[in-house]
Amino acid sequence: MFASMRRTKKPGQSIPLIALLIVVLIGAAGLAVDVGNDYAQQRNTVRATNAAALAGMNAVIRGYDDQSIGKVIQQSLKSNNVDGIYSDPNAQALPNQRTIRALYLDSKGNPLARCNIGTCGNVPTGVTYIQIEVNGTVDTYFARVLQRPTLPVGAQAFAGRCAPIDGVYPIAVQDSTIANGKFAPPADTTKRVEPYYNANYRDPNWPVPLSKRRIYIDDNAATPGNFSFLRWRSAQNAGNAPELAAMLKAPGNLSAGFNEVTPWPDPGSQPPSSYPLKPGELNADDWVHGNSGRSNSADVRAALDEHIALHDVMILPLVKPAVEDPDPGINSAFRVTGLGAFYLVGYDLTGSNPYFDFVYIGEANSSACLSTPSVASNKLGVSGPVFFWPRWGAPQTQQPIAFQVIMDVSGSMSWNFQGQGNMNGTGATLQCEPYGNVPAVDCPHGGGDYWKTQSERRIYVLKEALRGAGGFIEKMRDGDVMRVLAFSDGSISAGPGWTGDKAALKDTVLNAGKYNNNPYLTSGGTPGPQALQKAVQQFASTPPPAQYNGQAYRKVVIYLTDGVANVFLNGVTNDARDVCSDLTVTVARNTALCQYDVDGYPATASKQRRPISEMINQASILKTTYSDLQLFVVALANVNPLGLDFVASSPNMLYLAKTSTVVDDILTLIFGKALGPCSEKDDGKWLNYIDPAHTAALNPPNNLPTGIYGYVYLFDSNKTPLNVPWSGAGADPRPAAQKNAVPVTQDGFDGKLGFEIPVADGLNAGLYYMQGYVQYKAALPDGDGASRIYSGPIVNGSAADYVPFRLTPEQVLGSAVVLDPLRLDLPNGFKLCP
Repeated sequence: MFASMRRTKKPGQSIPLIALLIVVLIGAAGLAVDVGNDYAQQRNTVRATNAAALAGMNAVIRGYDDQSIGKVIQQSLKSNNVDGIYSDPNAQALPNQRTIRALYLDSKGNPLARCNIGTCGNVPTGVTYIQIEVNGTVDTYFARVLQRPTLPVGAQAFAGRCAPIDGVYPIAVQDSTIANGKFAPPADTTKRVEPYYNANYRDPNWPVPLSKRRIYIDDNAATPGNFSFLRWRSAQNAGNAPELAAMLKAPGNLSAGFNEVTPWPDPGSQPPSSYPLKPGELNADDWVHGNSGRSNSADVRAALDEHIALHDVMILPLVKPAVEDPDPGINSAFRVTGLGAFYLVGYDLTGSNPYFDFVYIGEANSSACLSTPSVASNKLGVSGPVFFWPRWGAPQTQQPIAFQVIMDVSGSMSWNFQGQGNMNGTGATLQCEPYGNVPAVDCPHGGGDYWKTQSERRIYVLKEALRGAGGFIEKMRDGDVMRVLAFSDGSISAGPGWTGDKAALKDTVLNAGKYNNNPYLTSGGTPGPQALQKAVQQFASTPPPAQYNGQAYRKVVIYLTDGVANVFLNGVTNDARDVCSDLTVTVARNTALCQYDVDGYPATASKQRRPISEMINQASILKTTYSDLQLFVVALANVNPLGLDFVASSPNMLYLAKTSTVVDDILTLIFGKALGPCSEKDDGKWLNYIDPAHTAALNPPNNLPTGIYGYVYLFDSNKTPLNVPWSGAGADPRPAAQKNAVPVTQDGFDGKLGFEIPVADGLNAGLYYMQGYVQYKAALPDGDGASRIYSGPIVNGSAADYVPFRLTPEQVLGSAVVLDPLRLDLPNGFKLCP
């Protein structure tokens, strides 16, 4: 007989197998989390690399130098949360950091230099493409047990030059009107002033002046019956009023089809060996059909009005004078010599000689494009970050206050509030600063051309508001102290130390900055940076008294100025010859944009911040060093307040004293706000993250589901609410009347506030508007513990009802687009203090 081979089953035999299975299951779940995180980081890296390549190529097209192109690429990556080291591709980045390689390539894709863009010294000739490569690793959480402490991320993008398609409109501008990168002045010398012509047109988007010119349609076409409107296609009905409106409506419809005029229509010129060079694509040396109609339809006007309202960059053909079009029924043909970028700022299509008011930006013969096709999609997914400006009311006890008064005693303080002085103080009236529609003239002696009526000078009005009967100094309480600092480029003088002696303080104010022994005459430039730096140094070296009657002092700084900061931190006056050489030295010194570092443009050759930017920096040092400090700013007369809102502790602590009659009232208001019993506070920066401690807790109907911090409301071009499918977790919580609401959530990748519409529920190309809100609790101990709804949209620094945005497939690096941030504040008129 055979013995049985069956084994006896022992208790607990399956436990090791179960334990091993648990480890495998936990490892698999952890690996899924790590892979998901890696995928999110990879997706962001691809998007950021594409955007950086486009930004770099646009900088090449605009003629930036090598260092500036490198800066643009790195800033673009940082704006998309990619922190990188500009290094050799073999360098090892730290965990969660990226190595960046950026190269110039020729027309065949070969590197033109071995250096990284930004370190080459010069831009090589023949740059056709830019290559950006980003590589790095992401830390893992669970995969470490499987010996995978990191996972790789990386992307590569190529950007090249493409002929513009979107944003091209059928309005021809004679190339003879452009000379040396600007509009040429009209031949008629009587039309070399506004509104016909402006050689130094100022636009907030540009740090240097542009030029503006009125283009008359008949003058532009030069031949009776021919007009500057064009048509993209040869069909006779392609230029009627509806078609013209479609061509003019953003982003234009050049992509729908283009027909060159054929054959070559001008017997007086020689055609190239092959015409057209690129059939169906608008390029230089193409002939374009004229549009024989002069339309003033409501749709045409609406399209033009939209370009003005949204400040669209319009790409327009630059042309030679018209010749006869060989196509029957079409009067004219125009030879394109190039493309130009313009702003439309006005027009009139009525009357006997209609016109456009254009601002010339520069050449637009090519635009940056990815060298690989975008993903074709009929609908575009939309996402965007959401920011808000936290505010709260803070109760103030009756603590003693240490007032630091920083007084501008530059030469312009001797002018009146209308910007006027008198030649040598007694002669003819001079408009030393622009006032309303009255332009400025150079006052050759600066403050020496003081206003002859002493009581109307700015310095007199300010000093009396500080030291006069019932003035600021007299309002000071027992225990309050003050220190006075007066500044001009002649000197920065600090009066006596902290004191509550009102008579001594009044005497210090009276003598501050006096010129030729006259307390109501001043001289010199406006060294705002040095004045604030001096305040930083004085607070450190001679701080206010520690206590009064057992109570600590609160610090209050009042910065009073009537002029644009125009002196570098090293004491040298900024004549701004690098960015404002078209202006006289005197005008440039007093033009805010000449004294401010605009993002995306190189700093001065000496690598110093320009005066306004350095003034902001010194104020930031002061506020950061002393968290209890309040900084008020008073902008006297007609000074451009650019940057002063950033100097103040918050924008609502900047006061504009445009007339002499309000100076005393403003100082009284500041004294009251400094005293309390409640002070308006803010966080001093835009936030796009809400932690649990600051998550709002509001009662119905304002309570929100967990994980939702607000909503963004979407509207079509007519501001009619859109019906947006619910894409959030769980059942749709939105009321029936709010189906245009998209939840504001925190991204699982970086925890930042934003909203998203997936591609499956995406929007068609077009113009849209949005509103929105977020809820935030100003948690104790810094805040007041109150939950508030931030629902006031901010557009270009100002309150608005709606935020416009436009979607075009060609601007998308795939099938989704990331919008500019939606910025929200408390509604206008909201009171933080009772």
